[in-house]
Amino acid sequence: LGAKKPLTFAFNMVLAGSKVGDEVRNYEHWVQRRNLANEIPDSVVDALVTACLERGDILRRYLRLKKKVMGLKTMMSYDVWAPLPGAAQRKQDYGEAKQMVAELFAETRPSFGRIAADMFDQQHVDVPPYQGKRGGAFCMPNMQGLPYVMLNWTGKARDVATLAHEFGHAVHMELSRKQGPMGSVESLVMAEVASVFMETLLYGKLLAKTKSPKQRLHILQEIIEDGFATTFRQMQFNRFESAVHNHRREHGEMSTEKIAELYGEAEKAYFGNTMKPAPRAENFWMYVSHFVNVPGYVYAYCASYLVVLALYRRYQEEGESFLKGYEAMLAAGGSQAPAELLGALGVDWTDPGFWRGGLDVLDDYVKQFATTARELKLV
Repeated sequence: LGAKKPLTFAFNMVLAGSKVGDEVRNYEHWVQRRNLANEIPDSVVDALVTACLERGDILRRYLRLKKKVMGLKTMMSYDVWAPLPGAAQRKQDYGEAKQMVAELFAETRPSFGRIAADMFDQQHVDVPPYQGKRGGAFCMPNMQGLPYVMLNWTGKARDVATLAHEFGHAVHMELSRKQGPMGSVESLVMAEVASVFMETLLYGKLLAKTKSPKQRLHILQEIIEDGFATTFRQMQFNRFESAVHNHRREHGEMSTEKIAELYGEAEKAYFGNTMKPAPRAENFWMYVSHFVNVPGYVYAYCASYLVVLALYRRYQEEGESFLKGYEAMLAAGGSQAPAELLGALGVDWTDPGFWRGGLDVLDDYVKQFATTARELKLV
């Protein structure tokens, strides 16, 4: 916190630079350049923002429920993402996870299964952590053949979802490779669709076969809180960004206190009174490098995730007939704009109802969490 003054100064300069750049290029508002880069019309982003703000009740209802499950008198901001007491931790063997993911991909589409099998058979997966290896996980495209996946397998339950996620990227990259090095590169919003879709299918499979209510509660918490971190949390950040960019343009340089005030207002718009901010939590904006390095970026996380959930709902309703068109969409890569790719599946993302459909899936998970908590007599 000793860096508050230089960070406030630097952030003000970033905001001022954004203003000047937008004026030179005749952009109408602060996020228009990002929307153009993402190939998303302003109206679609507006529909996304409206839908998330209207359904913030999903987040607040879950947090009130979690507060009861945890037995808290007051929920602090650091409790929002805390693990549940006594939640069963599932230790996963890599061999079992490998089989689970291979079966999931083969069950989804034959081409997905072939790509997953080839990735394993040709050893295109770097699995264990070791000295000198970077952290995290990613999938690297390869225009000459199969992509490569890097993992850091530790046996945590989350590692299985990460494996499915990165293999989703691999399927997308391999199917779209025929589009060439330029046409295979997806827009930011579409780049995460295949990965998160396979992750969502995996969680559905885990929930279906889990007999233990305690374990089921843990899986649901993982799904819900990952979903909230990607949707409502990112849209809270987006609301904050919009506030600071507009305030800087209309009123000039801001103090640390003013920026903190705008951050708190954005947080309250989504979280309401469900939790009490921890001491100095109003300075959390200093931690989010996206605000400085890639202004306007964060809403794309939410957009991509809700596209997946809306498509997942379509898959639940239509089954195999949906997957055929879905595979064709992945194979098109970045050769078409997102609106055209989704339009081929009968999706109109200018309709706020499309985004609400994705949020309805999150709402369903919260209802399942409530039912399971009651079964365990935790509420």
